[in-house]
Amino acid sequence: MSENEPLAGAAVTEQTACARWSMTLAALEHLDQGYSIFDQELRLVAWNKRFLELLDFPLDLAQVGTPFAAFIRYNVDRGEYGPGDQQSQFEQRIQQARAFQSHCFERVRPDGTVLEVRGNPIAGGGFITIYTDITARKLADLELQQSHTQLETRVAERTVELEALNAQLAAEVASHKQTAMALQRSESWIRSIADAVPALIAYVDARQCYGFANQKHREWFGSAPSAIVGRPLREVLGEALYQRVQGAVQAALSGVEGSIEYQVTTTAGRTLDVCSSFIPHHGEGERVLGFFLLGQDLTHYKQAQRALNRGQRMEAIGQLTGGIAHDFNNLLTLIMGNLAFLKKHLERNRDTAPEWLKAVQTSMNAARCGADLIRRLLAFSRQQSLKPKVLSLEWQATELDDFLRRTLGEAITLDTRVDTGVWKILADPNQLVNAVLNLAINARDAMPRGGTLTIKASNITVGSMHGDPDVKPGDYVLLSVSDTGSGMPPEVAERAVEPFFSTKEPGSGTGLGLSMVYGFVRQSGGHLRILSEPGQGTTVQMYLPKAPTAVNAPANIPVNNCEYGHGETILLVEDDPDVRHFISHVLDELGYAVQEAEDGPTALSILKRDPRIALLLSDLVIPGAINGHELINIVQRQCPTVKVLCMSGHPEKTAMERDLLGCVTLDKPFQQQDLARAVREVLEHG
Repeated sequence: MSENEPLAGAAVTEQTACARWSMTLAALEHLDQGYSIFDQELRLVAWNKRFLELLDFPLDLAQVGTPFAAFIRYNVDRGEYGPGDQQSQFEQRIQQARAFQSHCFERVRPDGTVLEVRGNPIAGGGFITIYTDITARKLADLELQQSHTQLETRVAERTVELEALNAQLAAEVASHKQTAMALQRSESWIRSIADAVPALIAYVDARQCYGFANQKHREWFGSAPSAIVGRPLREVLGEALYQRVQGAVQAALSGVEGSIEYQVTTTAGRTLDVCSSFIPHHGEGERVLGFFLLGQDLTHYKQAQRALNRGQRMEAIGQLTGGIAHDFNNLLTLIMGNLAFLKKHLERNRDTAPEWLKAVQTSMNAARCGADLIRRLLAFSRQQSLKPKVLSLEWQATELDDFLRRTLGEAITLDTRVDTGVWKILADPNQLVNAVLNLAINARDAMPRGGTLTIKASNITVGSMHGDPDVKPGDYVLLSVSDTGSGMPPEVAERAVEPFFSTKEPGSGTGLGLSMVYGFVRQSGGHLRILSEPGQGTTVQMYLPKAPTAVNAPANIPVNNCEYGHGETILLVEDDPDVRHFISHVLDELGYAVQEAEDGPTALSILKRDPRIALLLSDLVIPGAINGHELINIVQRQCPTVKVLCMSGHPEKTAMERDLLGCVTLDKPFQQQDLARAVREVLEHG
């Protein structure tokens, strides 16, 4: 062996290290994250362009050996850290850097950009800092696609620079024997950065074999990077996934950039929504040497997008339902009221045929069914009138347990679990029981051969970084109902809460059960989530807000048994002439004098000229310059002796106005006895 042979071997090693360094560095130059490396003396060692772009540093600071203090002084002088003593700001950050401790925090720049700053110490001294612009996470999918395009463009533009850098490094190896050691150390730093970046980074050569892989591969595919490099792409991905991306792989090897979205199941069993970009690596003569593979986890973004689409669809249906409910309630008020008059007239007439009375009674029953249907639709659209109370789920679960065991039958095992110390909630007890009962009946139908129904209640605190945008941060009681039944495919679970959507046989249900549960939970300030897989059963989770520490319980006002009037004058305000005529006729029969108005200004004019008015009976939804809310406010201020009774076909408005105005309310549709009791209650106790 000649004396030059060791040197030749060292040169080959250095050349290999140079090529590996340059390839890794080039890939990292195309990331959206910025990074910086400072040694143990707090001097700059390595960085990328994104570091300078994100923090808006001038190019003259981007020099090897620039002190960390120079960057901090630059930021302090331009007011990057906001108001305050600049010297204190400078010293505090220098002191924190000298501690060489891991840190992760968010910083809002003066231009509104939000940066996530994540730093970790390096073995042997110094630290690595990753800078991520997390403002882009809130952009729409168009912006996400644009960022992909920009990333691919930057990688393509840097390919030529990569070749030039390779040639330059190869020339320097011949004259610098220490370069190999420096490159190995730098490669270790770059590897640390690549492993810290929350993205899949890889290089695949023309033979479709891995040349580089970061630690994200361990999470996705269960293999360490050292076990992946050198293996075929098809073997690492698996046959099914390889078939999905094969077209993009072939395109990249032919020199065409591309990206593809797909799903991958990790070794932990988690299914991820992924977008992978394939960027060709060109050599001399435009020969394709391989391609860069950059993968991004879009799971949270996709979940947020699906939740937004579902919420918008449900909100549109709810608005439509609430809009027509008022008109239907007015119509049902007329129908039910006039049927009651007709029934009374027929009962007084001895010659009335029984079939006429039966026809009237059947019509009244149909009208009541219509009113019940409207209430169910309003429950879905979160516009029903709730009567919330402070409830203990420990007590409620005990009461429900006995009732559900009788309802479910012997083939189904009921398992109720309520954590010790579970918080109290503020909810309508009747609607809560109806919600659990609806879920239990659905579970029973999903287990025709028997099974287990599990009801759980536990405390949960949702933070601001929770993955589901529909769940507001705060304290909740998580009430879940789980079955071991047939489960639902994703497309069915997605539509399960829509009104009238049902997978049951015709005549087996109304399709409003889950819709009512959804509306009740949302109107109570909570959130509903459905977890289901075919053959794995279904779990419905209800996030119910924790009750405030102090809640004022509504007072129960006794009602006098006498429902008739004594000649008191009532001012009736209703824009619908038919409804106004019906109510006026009922009040007249009850013994009251009635003054009628179709809008707010007319009502105020009557109040000024008639001092006998004892009660204002006003609809909350009236047209004109003065709506029902404003009219009641004016009357309460200017005529404090006049009692007020509200009525509305919008139960949600009824509940809100009752709380705001402090007045008794009457929900449409109502019958003669309902109106009689409400009027007497207000006149005697209002």
